[in-house]
Amino acid sequence: MQNIESNSINLSKEVSIALESIKKDFLNFSWTNLEFYKLWLAQTYYFVNHSARLIALTASHFPDKHIKYSEIFLKYIDEEVHHEKLAKMDLKNMNFDVSQLPELPTTAGLYQSQYYWIQHVSAFSFYGYILALEGFAVHFGAELHLLLEEKFGAKATSFLRVHVKEDENHLEQAMEVLKTVPEEHKSEILANFRQSQKMYLNMLANIETVANKNSRKIAA
Repeated sequence: MQNIESNSINLSKEVSIALESIKKDFLNFSWTNLEFYKLWLAQTYYFVNHSARLIALTASHFPDKHIKYSEIFLKYIDEEVHHEKLAKMDLKNMNFDVSQLPELPTTAGLYQSQYYWIQHVSAFSFYGYILALEGFAVHFGAELHLLLEEKFGAKATSFLRVHVKEDENHLEQAMEVLKTVPEEHKSEILANFRQSQKMYLNMLANIETVANKNSRKIAA
């Protein structure tokens, strides 16, 4: 693992700048293409299926001197458990079965890497993953939800609707907690945030490639 020096990192500022810099690229993916959207819902199901487990693992890896963070994560589990079912239901309401849609390698890499960060870097590093995912929802989610609800209907966009509403509070709460994080762990959080952001964009690009291929097959 790369040794990253911490030097009074302003995580809120770094996250905002990074998210703003990718907004155009994020929203320029083919979200209103049915093949893209159904694959995105499936990938969302697969990685969100690990959220509660990752949160529990994080809670178990804080040392005694940082037990208050374990308590924060244990409370957080209840807010995230079973959210993958929303993505599954959105697919079902469009007459698709998630089991018929593959988990892409980029999706597996996105969540599998978090097990490494938590167990081999530090429990604090997992905050980077949270900042990336909830940052997407807060910064791009409302615009994306309106676009997709208009295209596919309310019954096919419940995952986005719920997370646009809930993740703003989650992000604000996380930012407040991060003000108390020891300075030496902030570089780990920022590194994981940047990696998770990049891996999520790679996942979207992978979805786009597969969706375009499927669309060509359908048109042939």
